[in-house]
Amino acid sequence: MFIKVETRAGDPIQVGVSKIVPLAQVVRLQIPGWLGGVIWNRPVAVVVKSDEDDEQIVPVVDVTRAAQLAIIGLGFFITLMVYLLNRGRNN
Repeated sequence: MFIKVETRAGDPIQVGVSKIVPLAQVVRLQIPGWLGGVIWNRPVAVVVKSDEDDEQIVPVVDVTRAAQLAIIGLGFFITLMVYLLNRGRNN
């Protein structure tokens, strides 16, 4: 299999009476027969467990990923605008 996606829990952290468990999404790209590959981890959520057996899942907003996607989108937009402006001049 080339691409494998899974969610993994990190080591629990005790904070006062609560236990916090980080969750991460792992994307693994590996070509069969080749050494090595690419592994990408991104935060997804944090599970907060209290001593009263209450469990709350708090999603994590990946601001870096959003900024990267915005920069890539802006780059495509600027490239398209420059292409369209130059195409009009060459005719």
